[in-house]
Amino acid sequence: MIMTKPGNLQCKKIIHLVNQTDTKKIQQSVEGALKMCTQNNFTSISLPAIGTGQGNIQPSEVADAMLDAVVEVVGKKSQNSLKLVRMVIFQPAMLNDFHTSMLKKEGIDIQEKEGFFQNVLSFFTRRKVDNAQQNEVIEIESQDMDPACFHICGVSQAHVDHAKQVIKDLIVKEQDFNLINDKALFSLSELELQNIYDMQTAMDVSISFHKSSQEEAKLTIEGLSKDVLKASNEIHEMLKKVRPEETFKDVPQHWDDMPANTPCLSFPIQPQTQEHIDVLKQFEDTCKKNVLKIERIQNRSLWGGFQIKKKDMEVRNGHQNNERKLFHGACHTTIDKINELGFNRSYAGKNAALYGDGTYFAVKANYSASDTYSKPDPQGQKYVYLCRVLTGDFTTGKQGMKVPPPKSTTTIQLYDSVTDGVSPPSMFIIFHDNQAYPEYLITFK
Repeated sequence: MIMTKPGNLQCKKIIHLVNQTDTKKIQQSVEGALKMCTQNNFTSISLPAIGTGQGNIQPSEVADAMLDAVVEVVGKKSQNSLKLVRMVIFQPAMLNDFHTSMLKKEGIDIQEKEGFFQNVLSFFTRRKVDNAQQNEVIEIESQDMDPACFHICGVSQAHVDHAKQVIKDLIVKEQDFNLINDKALFSLSELELQNIYDMQTAMDVSISFHKSSQEEAKLTIEGLSKDVLKASNEIHEMLKKVRPEETFKDVPQHWDDMPANTPCLSFPIQPQTQEHIDVLKQFEDTCKKNVLKIERIQNRSLWGGFQIKKKDMEVRNGHQNNERKLFHGACHTTIDKINELGFNRSYAGKNAALYGDGTYFAVKANYSASDTYSKPDPQGQKYVYLCRVLTGDFTTGKQGMKVPPPKSTTTIQLYDSVTDGVSPPSMFIIFHDNQAYPEYLITFK
């Protein structure tokens, strides 16, 4: 085993190994290469599937041997410079062998801490991922952030404890998360995925992205509210560009024509029209206020995402009773964001969290019209949305929920929304942006 200069390759060094046809010797060779990296304070290494070519060894045996070496050298050392170990796989069929071996290794008792294979990021990649391979499991793990340290001094332990609690409360109050569940995530390129990963450093957020099949793609963003909002907006812009064009063709027949390349517009509804009468009646059934105007929100992208989610929910739930018309009170500062981007909890769900950390919708307009949820603007005007909401199958929520609970102990399928537990419910809470569409904006005093 020798180490040489990289020549024209874009790496620091090349480690040359003797070709092996025995899995035990392969493990020893990989251990030697990893130790050589740590001795030279290297932070990453890329390894081919040694012995699977001319060595003619079964890929599953090679995978076990190489990953055993990684566990032995990297996983059991308290101090180690290696942070990234790549297994470079060119043959699609071999990917499953290495992935299966990795999953088996997750059960090993490692001294440093559990979940080693979640911290040492393994990329199982080929030169190009085509559509046929996009249903493989791909994880983008969150980056570790440098902690902020507080040194608190006080005249007594009670004063110190009080200060600690105040700081914790402030941190919790400012912390936020956003869950994006969108099949357009499957269409993101490797470069776009890398850009999302890099957002963690650039925007001080933690992003976890999991694609398990063509039916499941989730991206979670966590951090300070303002940072989560900024990252969410950029990712939504990426998704708009890659979402299939047919998503936006089917819009309601009563919509007004929109100029080309205009993603979103609000149209005032003329009084005395049936549309105005119907919306006004739904509002005034429980809220007797002076309505100044009613606007229809036309957003092709949000409508397309909502319809895709609705069809998916109908298939999963086996029924079509998934949609309700509900109200959502809003501050004047968030109107443009909701019209353009929908109900992101970073700006549309900060007023309540008693039944979960989602976006809240009320059955009755008078609840949403209260000053708590619909704060008056400088002119004294207030705002409430009449929304289409996919409540689907629901259950009672509770404080701290970040997603709905499973429907049973024997399934991973989650409820679609949660409620306040009242029968019938007086409010619904959703956790996915595309489960609600802001159909009408009602301005009143």
